[in-house]
Amino acid sequence: APDSRHVEWGARLLRKLPDDLRRGVREPEAARGIVLGLLVSRDEELRHRQVKKIAETADEGLARRVEEALPELRGLSPRLRLPLVDLAIPSLRRMSPAQYGAFRLAVDAVIESDRWLSLFEFALRKLLVRHLDSVFADRKRLSRRRPSTEEWVDSCRVLLSALAHVGHRDPDRVRTAFAQGIGHLDEGSAEMEPVSRDELSLSRLDEALDRLSGAGPEQKRRLLVGAAASVGWDGRVRVAEGELFRAFADALDCPVPPLLPDPVTEAESSRRGPTEDPA
Repeated sequence: APDSRHVEWGARLLRKLPDDLRRGVREPEAARGIVLGLLVSRDEELRHRQVKKIAETADEGLARRVEEALPELRGLSPRLRLPLVDLAIPSLRRMSPAQYGAFRLAVDAVIESDRWLSLFEFALRKLLVRHLDSVFADRKRLSRRRPSTEEWVDSCRVLLSALAHVGHRDPDRVRTAFAQGIGHLDEGSAEMEPVSRDELSLSRLDEALDRLSGAGPEQKRRLLVGAAASVGWDGRVRVAEGELFRAFADALDCPVPPLLPDPVTEAESSRRGPTEDPA
């Protein structure tokens, strides 16, 4: 449950958004361009191919909207990316079905253009699919099979390992972060080791989330409490950790308030400028 600190943190984030972007996400056409602009590469050659792909899969007007949004998006702090998508969701729901179909094709085309799906792309696509597919596809939410105890623990191990690897490179720190989270599941889980970085993949994360979507409320609560403990054990919330945690919680139908950063770390980050946290 969010408290006054989360409300103030959200207000601070909103104040940091450029006016053009804050206004743009309130209008469906501009919102589509802004969200796609978040996915477009900084590499000039790849960006040119991506914008061309948007024009082919959607239309020239949307490609122009993307290019118009890019100057403001280039200076955007990484911490503001998913909050900006949150603000765009209500406007995106006002698209026509045809517009949404073209928009989804454009999103996938941009993501697939470099043959690599980043964690940010994974998180953004998860948010879009969860909040928009049911609106435009007119599908009822499917009831999921409850995972067995073994499936639940194994899937939690995958997600908590991903969070630990995203936050840390040093193997000892990865194990510490993982242990902080896995210990919240049950007594038998405390001795588990994290999944190695080489054995993790985005498709494996997807599979784990699909299985966990059928878990009970208490199981989901323990997982998310463990995930928050894993992310926050060192007193620092990195951008990639926060985005992945948010994507996991949202995919499990358990939206959470933001993990608040340490005030000292946040002040240091502000002085460094809008760069991506190391992970």
